[in-house]
Amino acid sequence: MEQRLTGPEVSVEAVVHEGEVGFTNITAKLVQDTGHPVETGHTVPADLPAATADALREAIARLAAAVGFRSGVLHSEWILVDGVPHLVECAGRLPGGGITILIDLTYDTDILANLLRVLTGEGPVGPLTARRGSAVRFLIARPGVVESVTGAERAEAAPGVAELHLSVAPGATVRTTVSSWERAGLVVTTGADAAEAGRRAEHALSLIDIRTAGGER
Repeated sequence: MEQRLTGPEVSVEAVVHEGEVGFTNITAKLVQDTGHPVETGHTVPADLPAATADALREAIARLAAAVGFRSGVLHSEWILVDGVPHLVECAGRLPGGGITILIDLTYDTDILANLLRVLTGEGPVGPLTARRGSAVRFLIARPGVVESVTGAERAEAAPGVAELHLSVAPGATVRTTVSSWERAGLVVTTGADAAEAGRRAEHALSLIDIRTAGGER
């Protein structure tokens, strides 16, 4: 390791057709402040200075050219150090972590249909305008045996909530969150912009209480 990078994390999702980058989205990420920086939330579109967003778009174009990526969705993750993007990893696939849902909600699009469009040679997918903001926040429960899960109905009825999923129930064993598999659920929200969507997601998340043996969340 030459250097440890410290800064906000983002991902870039780009629809590429015959080597040309078309529709591009930038996702802001939240991660655990532990030795296991598992993602705890995503927000679309990322609220970044114009210069930083432009630098990421330029970087994804260089990345696509450097690896010879032809057609598909290129999903890449970056750390921003003083506004400068540094590549963490990339993959020629749709993103996980609910980002596809956020893209569809934000841009009134269908990212899977866009992927199929470029893969079947129907043509490129150009830039799209964000119609609203959207966010996903993940539930992180205290390790132990789940005694009760409450507040889901209130959270689902909260402003802006589009989806809510729980992956634990009473009797389940919750382990320390060292990967995305240990997260206890998620809530997806929309708002007039990314900031409002994020606030709504945090509010809905706060309404859910997961109690485990040995303590409460």
